[in-house]
Amino acid sequence: MTRGTEAPSAASAGQAPSPAQSPTELLQEAGALERSGAMQGAVDLIHLAQILCVVDVYDALTTTRSYRPALSHEAAVAQMLECRSWWRSDVFARFLDAVPGPAA
Repeated sequence: MTRGTEAPSAASAGQAPSPAQSPTELLQEAGALERSGAMQGAVDLIHLAQILCVVDVYDALTTTRSYRPALSHEAAVAQMLECRSWWRSDVFARFLDAVPGPAA
């Protein structure tokens, strides 16, 4: 390609970045996306991911696995309370409000 006629980046074309991109290139593209306003809602996605993480752990603990039986609701919440630092405190507090269990 001649100078000034570069192909659009993967991010600007709405595609996933190429695995061949360096970390520096990925950071530059992320910065460009953020400045363009394309990252609006990212905070909501991060918050949603944290909520899903808490729910996924609860589901994993209360589901029978090939290597162990399911925990009761009370035992699962008690075990999660021991690991509460894994999640944002506000997200975990809302989880406890939604599924009451042993006192914190």
